[in-house]
Amino acid sequence: MKKSGKSKKLGNFPSISNYLKGNTILNSTQIEMLQRISTKLNYYSDNYNNLHSNYAPEGIISFLRDQVIAKIQNGGINSQESEEAIVLINEFESNLKQFNE
Repeated sequence: MKKSGKSKKLGNFPSISNYLKGNTILNSTQIEMLQRISTKLNYYSDNYNNLHSNYAPEGIISFLRDQVIAKIQNGGINSQESEEAIVLINEFESNLKQFNE
């Protein structure tokens, strides 16, 4: 889950390559959860379809949380949408931990 020490000033976000690499097997419920997160953050459901094949569970969660921050800072989502996204991400993280331990 450790990312490089790059600055997180507006406009300078960690690149996707900075997240914990790995391969995460998702069940159908987890795929649906990831699609709901994508819809909340991007308004369509398939933006994160390939994350699980390149990143460990911790890397996926870190990436998604950073996406919330980026979307807030660039005006892509409002505070209510960000709170809803965080709830979905927390549920997804809990589900991943349950099935990947």
